[in-house]
Amino acid sequence: MKTILVAALLLLPLSSFAQDTEEHPIAKAVAAKLTNPKQRFTMIVKLTVKDGEAEKFIAAFAEAVESVRKEAGCARYELNQINGEKNAFVVYERWKGLEALKTHLAAVHTKKLLEAVAPLLDGEPEIVVLTPQAEPQKPKAEQPK
Repeated sequence: MKTILVAALLLLPLSSFAQDTEEHPIAKAVAAKLTNPKQRFTMIVKLTVKDGEAEKFIAAFAEAVESVRKEAGCARYELNQINGEKNAFVVYERWKGLEALKTHLAAVHTKKLLEAVAPLLDGEPEIVVLTPQAEPQKPKAEQPK
């Protein structure tokens, strides 16, 4: 899926997916990139904010990050600033599966975060979805039956 489409989905008003019956556009975009929705995955989201808006952007994440990290399906969630680029950020997210991401996107603190940061963005976010590879194999005695 093209970056432009994913970025457009990220910036959609929250009201466009407020109904529980509709799949969140971010979840839908991520699902299209996963071969196994039950497998853990990582999302890397690169965002650029408008000049003078970095502090507001960081503050919005600071309000949400603790709640997100407490979510059952969240293995990692952090906002990073790209060194040497005052307006460039990367959000690193690791989820236990697609359902965990869907639960996250439905959370009040996530909706509030997306609503707060959308007007601060300068350009399109870039979302990359990664799946783990070359994981060590557990001995047969440790494998679930």
